[in-house]
Amino acid sequence: MTESFDSKPNSSTENEEKLKRKILLADDEKANLFGLTMFLRGEGYEVASVESGQALLDELASGEKFDAVITDNLMILEDGTSGVSGVQALEYIRNNEKFKDLKNLPVIVLSASEIKETVEKLSGVYMAKPVDLNNIQEILEQEIKKSNK
Repeated sequence: MTESFDSKPNSSTENEEKLKRKILLADDEKANLFGLTMFLRGEGYEVASVESGQALLDELASGEKFDAVITDNLMILEDGTSGVSGVQALEYIRNNEKFKDLKNLPVIVLSASEIKETVEKLSGVYMAKPVDLNNIQEILEQEIKKSNK
């Protein structure tokens, strides 16, 4: 299930630029999704969210355009089994022909475990939990700008 949250326009040029940016969030923890969604909306981004790695891949495969992805690494399905992780989704995006147009899509993987080397090998960005919201916004902007060059 995808939830879309549209941001309200703000008068500053910086926020107007962000309003044009759409972020896809993936996390199995609804509280994390809600908190990060509210923060990003408050910063002027349009946000869509999903609750699993597979839903993340399905959303990207739907053809909807996103400027960046922020995903948790470990996402447990409702039946208690582990689903597609953030790293697995990143690997699939980078290596599958189906996503060839998304090779430069910024993907930030959030995790409490040490997976930095794996994420960076896949041209992703690793951020340790707990996440500093101001830091995530700064990295998000840097990665979007790099991908647009």
